[in-house]
Amino acid sequence: MLDALDRLAAGRTTIVIAHRLSTVRRADRIVVLDKGEVARAARTRSCWRRASFTGCSICRSSRRSGCRTGRGERVRLMRIALVSQEYPPETAHGGVATQTFAKAHGLAARGHEVHVIAHSVDPRRHVHRTGAVEVIRIPGYDAQLPVNTDAVRWITYSVLVAAEVARLHREIRLDVVDFPEWASEPYVHLLNRTAWDRIPTVIHLQDPW
Repeated sequence: MLDALDRLAAGRTTIVIAHRLSTVRRADRIVVLDKGEVARAARTRSCWRRASFTGCSICRSSRRSGCRTGRGERVRLMRIALVSQEYPPETAHGGVATQTFAKAHGLAARGHEVHVIAHSVDPRRHVHRTGAVEVIRIPGYDAQLPVNTDAVRWITYSVLVAAEVARLHREIRLDVVDFPEWASEPYVHLLNRTAWDRIPTVIHLQDPW
C-alpha cells in the first residue's frame, strides 16, 4: 500500500492523514494535530531521529519517554518486531502462531508499536494491518532455488528474515526483535550482528510438549 501511495504522490503535493508515523516516513514534513490544533511540526528525518512523534495519542507524549499507567507509573513504549513464519490466519499451523498473535496484540494494546514478520503464502511480499499490529509477509526462496530439504528451506528463509529485519530497523529503529527458537529463523540475523550494528534480540524457547 505504501509503495502504491509513493507512486501516486510522485510529482505532486500530497497531504496524508495517518495515525502511525511509519505510514508517513517518506514525507518531507510532518504536522501533528492534537484536539484540532497543531501540536508540533518538523522535517521527517528529525522526527525519526528524536522518535518524538508517536505515543499514546500519536503525539501527546514521546514514544521514548512513554506514557503513564493508571497508577501514575511511566512506561517506556517500544518498537518491536516479532518474527514467526506461522501467524494467523494464513499460516496458523501451530502453537507458535497462536502465541505470536497473542503477544503481538497484547503488546500493541499496551501502546507499543508492533510489527510481525511472517511467511507469505505466495511469491510476493505483503504488508497489511490486523488491528494495531502491522503484519509483513515475506516469501521463501523457492522462486530462486529448488528447495528440497528442510535445512535449505530454513537457512534460505533465515537470510530473507534477516534482510527484512534490517530493512525495518533502518526505517524505524527497532528497540527489540523477538524470534521463536524454531526452524533456524534467527540464525542469519544473529550471525550478522556486530558491536556497531546490534538490535537487542530475544529468542523465545518453545516447549515440544
